[in-house]
Amino acid sequence: MSTANTPEWPVLAEDHPINQLLKTLPAFIEAGGGYSEVFGVTLDPSGPFTTKLVLQKFLRANANDVEKAKTQLGETLAWRSSFKPLETLNEKFSKDAFGGLGYVIEVEGVPGSENKKDVVTFNIYGAVKDNKATFGNLDQ
Repeated sequence: MSTANTPEWPVLAEDHPINQLLKTLPAFIEAGGGYSEVFGVTLDPSGPFTTKLVLQKFLRANANDVEKAKTQLGETLAWRSSFKPLETLNEKFSKDAFGGLGYVIEVEGVPGSENKKDVVTFNIYGAVKDNKATFGNLDQ
């Protein structure tokens, strides 16, 4: 039984594309050196709601083609395993090179949005003062 805080996925047939992708998850996690995070969700082969939701996104991105979704999921986990995107949250960058180039704001009342508030980002490339300082170091 589901509560408001613990959603449950409806029962799916064994051959449903989500279940097919879920069965391959342990191999992808192992191939990625144990890395299992996507979109801030730790993918769990036991199939909790959040894992199935992420797998559904990969399937939808590939018109429910399980093989294409497997390929994309495997490549995503491999890249995330090497890049470690969650570690970038704490990186510091030079204000001289990047200050004033981007803004993140919350807005209310976005037409067509079901959210009370939405996040909007702006990139202001015209504010670049020194192209080499801003774009010259591809590792930052």
